[in-house]
Amino acid sequence: MTNITGKISNEAQVRELINDWEKATREGDDDAVLSNHAADLLIFDVLAPLQYKGADEYRKSWGEWRPTDEGEALFELHELGITVGETVAFAHGLIECGKKTNPDWVRATFCL
Repeated sequence: MTNITGKISNEAQVRELINDWEKATREGDDDAVLSNHAADLLIFDVLAPLQYKGADEYRKSWGEWRPTDEGEALFELHELGITVGETVAFAHGLIECGKKTNPDWVRATFCL
């Protein structure tokens, strides 16, 4: 999927973009995770330092939470809600992540 630029036209596009990100994260495809992020992104995350400025800084944090045994890795988005406007969209949901045997739950908010 290409970057969504200009007018965010509908919920289906936003849902597809977020689902692609979820799949890439779950599969450990770092390039695909960032494929639709701006280079100057700003992310507030659950991992210290809690705030990441820029795609490079964000990418460096990923090894800290991924289980080393791929069979144990879990990353699932639940209860995705999406609101779209003419030039911006917001989405929110819950993410179940970490190890399948002892998962963590975090909330997520996206601004596109």
